[in-house]
Amino acid sequence: MTHSEALYNLNPLNRFTDKVENYAKYRPTYPEELIDKILEGLASPSQIIAADIGAGTGIAARQLAERGVRVIAIEPNAAMRDVGKNAISLNIESKSTESESTRSKSTGSTHIDQTCPVSAKSTSYFNVEWKDGTAEITNLPDASVDLITSFQAFHWFKPKPTLLEFSRILKSSGRLVLVFNDLNRDDNFTKEYHKLILTTANNRLATDFNAKVQPLRENPKWCYLQNHIFAYQQELDLAKLIGLAKSVSFISSEETIQKQLVADLEDLYRSFTNEDGFVNLQYRASLHIAELTP
Repeated sequence: MTHSEALYNLNPLNRFTDKVENYAKYRPTYPEELIDKILEGLASPSQIIAADIGAGTGIAARQLAERGVRVIAIEPNAAMRDVGKNAISLNIESKSTESESTRSKSTGSTHIDQTCPVSAKSTSYFNVEWKDGTAEITNLPDASVDLITSFQAFHWFKPKPTLLEFSRILKSSGRLVLVFNDLNRDDNFTKEYHKLILTTANNRLATDFNAKVQPLRENPKWCYLQNHIFAYQQELDLAKLIGLAKSVSFISSEETIQKQLVADLEDLYRSFTNEDGFVNLQYRASLHIAELTP
């Protein structure tokens, strides 16, 4: 594997299969302010049909559904789909994340000053319909959705056929949203965690997410509108820290590597844990909004 190779050539359909349990349990949810911004200016959530592409285990799909959005979760990996479908029986709950500020930094539009109320979480499981499909071939009808989202997934897609497929399934009045999570390495613990993961992954991580959006910016079918940055944190005890690290697809599941990973994480945890037994991983979630060119 060469580190310059496009991620969509690195078996994206199956590479998370042996990571799925840790992925579902320990990957963070997204700030509620970010969900606010996605839905801002659209119809009432109950009137919105959204396609969440590369939905994984449904972390973001459920957050949208909690607002009343009807979500079609498109996910090609059967193991991830199964976990998403069975989230209630598997007792997968929303992970705790805290926004650092209710006024998130943004570019090109107004700030968000408050969080919209969230409906009962139990309804979210019934507002999500799961389908087998890929970003390039969703199997959805033409002009059938009001909103397309892709959370922490667009970098695994082939940009040209994906954007063509998105333009086919989105209504002319619809919205495309891409979201990426970056670690905020201005924070000392987060910086050391990133270094540890990078070393364990043989220096192969998809960290330049801004560059992955360039095909959208340059595509004549799309009008790139806004970019917003949301700072938030994930509180982790040792078990959750280890589980989160084990969900990284670039880290080998080979026993020796896994044992060394756990030992290194234990050392890191001991160096940074607070008096309550937690460490706080800092994120910057970047939100990119586009519409079809008129």
